[in-house]
Amino acid sequence: SVFIASGANVSDRCVLLPGCSIGTKAVLGTGTFIPEDFDVPNGSTWIGCNNGEPEPLTIPLTKPSVSTAIENIDKGDQSDISPFGRVFHLRETTPYYVLR
Repeated sequence: SVFIASGANVSDRCVLLPGCSIGTKAVLGTGTFIPEDFDVPNGSTWIGCNNGEPEPLTIPLTKPSVSTAIENIDKGDQSDISPFGRVFHLRETTPYYVLR
């Protein structure tokens, strides 16, 4: 079976083989291949594959809790907010690049 956690985003043309699990707030971009028994870390971003292995775009080093992130925002520290959260909630503009 495949486990997809709440808040995960699985894009089009992804291939998820049995036994894999997708963590909370993980993003699988177009054409991502996830092999058997592979655990996608919480909050990580993957796109495509290279020689049959998923290609990581970002892998977070820590997983902040929601309450910690909210407390940090109240104190002015916004380092725990995702790029989408910065644009959507804080109305900041963030440069996005097109990979060719």
